[in-house]
Amino acid sequence: MGWMNKLSKAILSKAENVPAPRPPAATSPKARRAPKTYQVSIVGESHYRAAIRRCGIGDDVTLVPEPDNPHDPRAIAVLSERGEKIGYLPRESWLHRALLDEGKACDAIIGFMEKVGGGNIGVCLDVRMRAGEPLGQSAAS
Repeated sequence: MGWMNKLSKAILSKAENVPAPRPPAATSPKARRAPKTYQVSIVGESHYRAAIRRCGIGDDVTLVPEPDNPHDPRAIAVLSERGEKIGYLPRESWLHRALLDEGKACDAIIGFMEKVGGGNIGVCLDVRMRAGEPLGQSAAS
């Protein structure tokens, strides 16, 4: 049985020198650093029903500060791809603070839309934070 022990040792020593398989691409460092998507509901949709009905899930939206807004000089309007107002970010939203107080920028799309009472449509955005230019500018501009 001496030859069997020698063969086993030879096989095991070769197996120990085999490199571990590479992790799948989804766990690569670059993939782990990909921006996370956050969901944020908007407010005031009941005033913009017609504009919201022209929107669809996946549509890009633009967040625009309204310093001249008579009700709230810190208001941030949500504009559709057509440039129509569809609502506002909630005043107490973490995103509102990140954009105005911390000067962060983001990209946003309509994540989902849902019929709610009174014929209104609730809208939730999918938001990705990004480094670089401040609110009101986009990578395309």
